[in-house]
Amino acid sequence: LTDQKEDILNQLGIDWYLDEEHTWLECFRNLQKFHIKHGHMDVPNDDCGTSLQNKKLIEWISEQRCEYCRKGLGEYSTMTEEKERKLNEIGFQWKVVDLAKNHDSKWSKYFDKLIKVENSSRKKKKLAKWCKSQRKQYRRLVKQGKSQKLNRYQVLAMQKIGFKWIEQGKEATLSNSSETIPRKWSKRLKEFEQYNENIKNAMPSSTKLLKWIASQRKHYRKLLKRKVSKHLSWYQVDILNEYRFPWILWKEEENAP
Repeated sequence: LTDQKEDILNQLGIDWYLDEEHTWLECFRNLQKFHIKHGHMDVPNDDCGTSLQNKKLIEWISEQRCEYCRKGLGEYSTMTEEKERKLNEIGFQWKVVDLAKNHDSKWSKYFDKLIKVENSSRKKKKLAKWCKSQRKQYRRLVKQGKSQKLNRYQVLAMQKIGFKWIEQGKEATLSNSSETIPRKWSKRLKEFEQYNENIKNAMPSSTKLLKWIASQRKHYRKLLKRKVSKHLSWYQVDILNEYRFPWILWKEEENAP
């Protein structure tokens, strides 16, 4: 399809997303059929015996989990509320924790310990050391957009259990803060909220909003390192987290879903 033909189709009002929606619904119906027939959604992945349709379904399922993860971290994602609702209704398993654990057996071991919080002081000391290393890797992610030891699924899994990327007691909470928010910041937040509702746009059209998003990441890096910033408080971080603000500008790597 040439640029000239694409321009003509755009002038005619062609909706390029209709084809994507049709493909998604077709795969969704195929998953429903598989579920009805087999009683589960674990499509077998056998390179020799897997049919072409099943291979496409496996890829689609993996893509849904990745998009769900992106959405959970505030990144641009094609996972809409409607798609998520449809998948939840048929009992689709997002497997965020399972996928996080698959990346690293040692990480999996400490993640389980973090949930259980074992009583042994020696083991608590080891766990505290591991938590410190996770925070270090997270700071690296926020700063560089990549880490060999922490991926999307792991970040989301940690956040789902309420893990704090800053030591406990260092930040203000949303419920007890009486802090006054600057009017200009609130205005940009409103723009971000409106942009966030339109999943078809991967990039904000407003230059001011783009600069504001970049500046929030910059100030957040300072908060993680120094615990304080003149331009961003922990209270504001809590507010942005409510909107699933994308703190990490991911640089794609082989180990990052």
